[in-house]
Amino acid sequence: RGALLPAINLAQMSELSLVLLSLGHASGDVSESVLARAGFAFALTGVLSTYGILQTDAIVRVVSPWLSGLGLSDLRRGAETPGREGRVPKIFLLGFSWTASSLLERIRRERPTLIESLRVVDFNPLVQHRLQRMGVSVVYGDVTQPEVLHHAGAQHARVLICSVPNTLLKGSDNLTLTRRLRTLNPTAQIIMNAERLADIPALYEAGAQYVTVPRLLEATEILEALEAAEKGLLAEKRTQQAEILRDLELEITKILGV
Repeated sequence: RGALLPAINLAQMSELSLVLLSLGHASGDVSESVLARAGFAFALTGVLSTYGILQTDAIVRVVSPWLSGLGLSDLRRGAETPGREGRVPKIFLLGFSWTASSLLERIRRERPTLIESLRVVDFNPLVQHRLQRMGVSVVYGDVTQPEVLHHAGAQHARVLICSVPNTLLKGSDNLTLTRRLRTLNPTAQIIMNAERLADIPALYEAGAQYVTVPRLLEATEILEALEAAEKGLLAEKRTQQAEILRDLELEITKILGV
């Protein structure tokens, strides 16, 4: 996936190529037929890449099995760092973006014993390697795929958490994922993410026990900042925030590499 996505996004032939070939043709180093074929390739990739960039995830899903069949294997889906003594962790973080990374760091600082009961499922190989070095159980795979969830052991989980918004869930959404998780694990406590307030009832109906809404949390924080401003305490609140960010920034950067 890490190789195919940039390849698709950069598939269009550049205008500079035509300029260089034109200069080569003028000097006699490039034939007329080569220049014509390059012009055709420029037009073809220009049209196809317009639609390909919009469908990168779907293309990767189709092409990846073919490449694996040809011997160009990906990281093995389900490849994992097992829990201690081979136990399947009871808390699953499905997708590892900024919110999940911040949650993991808070767990490490405030509830370190939960690390033994935690497993992360994500398709970012860099995240996988960094979490492995930290001793966190991690499974490489796409959380929107039922077979990945099954191989990861999500059917045995007590708590399933997805903090990834719909805009980052390629080829699926939180509602579909909630239904899939509930079918796979009828007894788990499911915590999901909602970008729109209108999505909350459907997520609860689909089987979620709790739905986080980032916009509500942000509104609460802004209200607290407003109250601090009215009391002339905004500088103190900013200092408190800086202390929290300073403690978290280094560890999150180590995990995500950004």
